[in-house]
Amino acid sequence: MPLPHDAYQEGIRMLRLSNVHVSLTIEPARGAQIVELSRAGDDVNALAFETWDSPPAADGVSSYYDPELDWLSGYHGGWQETLPNAGQASHLDGMPLPFHGEGSFIPWQVVESGPDHCVVATHLRPTLSATRSMTLSATHPAVQVATRVTNTGLLPVPMVWGHHPAFAADAGTVLHLPATRYSVDPAQPDGLDTTEGTWPTSSAPDGPVDLSRFSAATGQRLVYCHGHDEGWAVVEQNGLLPHAALSWDVAAYPATWIWQNRAATGFPWFGRLRCLAVEPQRAWPFDGLAGARSRGQELTVAPGRSVESWITVALPEQLPAVITGVDQDGHVMGDRP
Repeated sequence: MPLPHDAYQEGIRMLRLSNVHVSLTIEPARGAQIVELSRAGDDVNALAFETWDSPPAADGVSSYYDPELDWLSGYHGGWQETLPNAGQASHLDGMPLPFHGEGSFIPWQVVESGPDHCVVATHLRPTLSATRSMTLSATHPAVQVATRVTNTGLLPVPMVWGHHPAFAADAGTVLHLPATRYSVDPAQPDGLDTTEGTWPTSSAPDGPVDLSRFSAATGQRLVYCHGHDEGWAVVEQNGLLPHAALSWDVAAYPATWIWQNRAATGFPWFGRLRCLAVEPQRAWPFDGLAGARSRGQELTVAPGRSVESWITVALPEQLPAVITGVDQDGHVMGDRP
């Protein structure tokens, strides 16, 4: 049974947006993460989101004494916004920055909400504030997300930001991207012996590997796509799962992290999650703000100024035979079958 607009589920406040095309569910208390995105009238979640009670999530009382494990302990899939850090825990002038940034897990306040839109806001280290609007399209199954980050302090503040939507996936899932180069994260090579190349061609000791296809083998893989001048992706499904089409502000997010989790047996999933995360990000690789600054990939917000970005995710019913792009409204472009 669908949740009402503003409801509690197992003691957790959930905000549900819906119209005749699409619905989504937001958890304001944990990064205002999106835990469900579905076509109207369909109970199949396009996002990978699993629930379990153990291991317990780190909180103000208990910790795993590692910033990455603390974040992962509360991760069940879904769609988070990573800011003002992304990737490994980092630091800014001696101040620690959590894994994937505190914006991905601290509470956001609901400052405006209606049946098909909402606005949430929070404060971030050191002197940043963030506002995010989420609006359902009135014409087709899509959500448009816009974020504004403002520096309320007296000094410039460097940051990185991105989005972390994880889609349900199986062995038939195919990922379409614009022409791009890729680099494989050395910590999650997944048996690949070609670590750099042109998407989607790679190789392993037993033969060629098509990176665009979700593998059936258990494991994890993290690939960074870079050098592209268009921000879009299409997750093509061949079963009951809905297709997903993404477009985003490529000037804000010039890199794309592609993460496959295929029933990985490590903490905290222990074989319980299968997902394909398509992550528009400011920087790469996974080494946080300090690493990004060393390469000149950070975004600096001047005192009293704001920066803005957008991303759209749509759930198209059909896809063209040949996909050539996704527009800002989430419409997939290409040659129709």
